[in-house]
Amino acid sequence: MGTDRNFKTALLLSLVGIAAGAVNGLVGSGAGIVLIYALRGIYPKMGERELFVTSLCTVFVLTASSALFYGADGRFSLADFMPCALPAAVGGFIGSLILARINTRVLRVVFCGILIISGVLM
Repeated sequence: MGTDRNFKTALLLSLVGIAAGAVNGLVGSGAGIVLIYALRGIYPKMGERELFVTSLCTVFVLTASSALFYGADGRFSLADFMPCALPAAVGGFIGSLILARINTRVLRVVFCGILIISGVLM
């Protein structure tokens, strides 16, 4: 029984990963949203912070692989990328510090607000 559950979970996570990658490839963002909702369904006892961190780590791998493919194909310029990369890394560090301390209810409100604003502006 345990092996079947592990296989089903691994298969489901693989499908979620493909869906997240496809969404990210299609619109340039959104993988984290797909991941957070899917992970919440797969692991209902996982805490909010763990959901966000797991999603971020997965998106990191997805983004790095996409960047490699785009770079190999000559689709982006380091001159355009670099001025934003370092400040983005600093922002990621700041965000991780906030995530470790923020109330999970506030985190949900912030997340929902970002989703709504993104939807309106898109």
